[in-house]
Amino acid sequence: MKKLKKLMALLLIVATMFALQGCSYYEELTTPVTSHEVVINETNSFAFHVNLKADLTQNYKWYVYSTADIDIADTTYREGVFNDTYTSEYKYITRNEGEFELYLVLVQDANLETARIFPYEMEVTSGGVAFTEMGAYNLNTDKKLMKTLEGVLTIE
Repeated sequence: MKKLKKLMALLLIVATMFALQGCSYYEELTTPVTSHEVVINETNSFAFHVNLKADLTQNYKWYVYSTADIDIADTTYREGVFNDTYTSEYKYITRNEGEFELYLVLVQDANLETARIFPYEMEVTSGGVAFTEMGAYNLNTDKKLMKTLEGVLTIE
């Protein structure tokens, strides 16, 4: 009985918190998100992070493809507590100086034909990594990249 009272008090506190902060905060917490982000590592100038979020209710899944050899130094995966968002965080370290392309591939329902491509032009110099985000496009408009991805990626 004592545990039930504590649980009810906790639920009341959480409900009051949501009511006082407004419903928009609740919607932000519970709405699934699909997003991407590439950021340079502050402590290692030859490393960069890729943060990907996929809305599981719409069967989205992210894939990463690079035209250069890059090493995965760290990975983190987690599912949203209050929503159906799956978050993947990667830390990549570049091997060689030069330019290469990094492609973030957003696939829905395991269909590569309808995938959305988010390309980045990456440049590695003695000073570190720099990148430029290019305009996103549908994969079916780039037959050469589609053929490459079909041979490299294992779409689940």
